Amino acid sequence: GSGKSQYFRGTIDGGNHCVSGIDMDMGNRSNNFYYGFFSYLYNSSVKNLAIKGLAYFYIEDAAYPDTYLGGLAGYAESCSFENVSTDVSIYYYREKTNNFEYVINIGGVIGKAYKSLFKYCDNYASVYVTFGTRSTEYYKSGVVFVGGITGDEYGSKYICCANHSPVLYASVKGSCNTSNNHGIRIGGIVGNTGYATLIQSCCNNAQSLTGKSSISS
Repeated sequence: GSGKSQYFRGTIDGGNHCVSGIDMDMGNRSNNFYYGFFSYLYNSSVKNLAIKGLAYFYIEDAAYPDTYLGGLAGYAESCSFENVSTDVSIYYYREKTNNFEYVINIGGVIGKAYKSLFKYCDNYASVYVTFGTRSTEYYKSGVVFVGGITGDEYGSKYICCANHSPVLYASVKGSCNTSNNHGIRIGGIVGNTGYATLIQSCCNNAQSLTGKSSISS
């Protein structure tokens, strides 16, 4: 799918099979940016499935102010995931920015989750995010959320999940005209948590977890 307007809704039981050889790139996108094996999942159930592959995105212009990117899906709303594993290495580079409000949500499994349930979910791949390659980049605001399972989330539950990433890395550079809405939030399970989040019996085994911010306001 190419975005929220073409979401997937249904039930997938992978039967403990693995979908491998996935190669994601930017393709032809405009406005809000949802990307993964699925772009947007709504009221769906996914279980007993493994995903392996590569996601590489190099954005050299100022478009796509919002990004939702995950190994399985860019966005998940009112979904359940059980016994799902991802091994999709993610490389996201945004070279140029402009006077926009940017929100970058990137997770090993899901970019952003809303009121969803994760049980026995694992991520094995690294995530590299670079937002603004020069200190002269300018934008209204810019927040980068990076997590081993989800980048950002609201009202979701994580039970017996684990992140095994060799590397979780995020770097932000530039100039921002607001003092309270920029920077990096990075975590082994979830990068940023919202209301009523439950994280229970989860484990982060990332070998390296790094957030570098060089922003003037």
